[in-house]
Amino acid sequence: MGFHNWFEQCPCCDFENMLVSSYRDIYFDVICPVCGYSRWTEEKIPQNEDIELAKETIREMNSEERESVIELYREKNVPLIDLQKDKPLNQG
Repeated sequence: MGFHNWFEQCPCCDFENMLVSSYRDIYFDVICPVCGYSRWTEEKIPQNEDIELAKETIREMNSEERESVIELYREKNVPLIDLQKDKPLNQG
């Protein structure tokens, strides 16, 4: 019983460190910090364009960058893809 966290592979973008947490049997939360896929009381599936961008981004990441994505999501509570869309083009 109690609170548990673990990682699984995202069904949308294949990011292998999707955050999964549960609290007893009443709370279950799944969040992908890259593409924004989530499931709790409702399932949120990102748009196809966001999924493809997430897959491309993941292919270009090294292991340190993949780990930092999780920390960034915990700080800002916004998926990486949404942060990239908000970034001006000249900041590449």
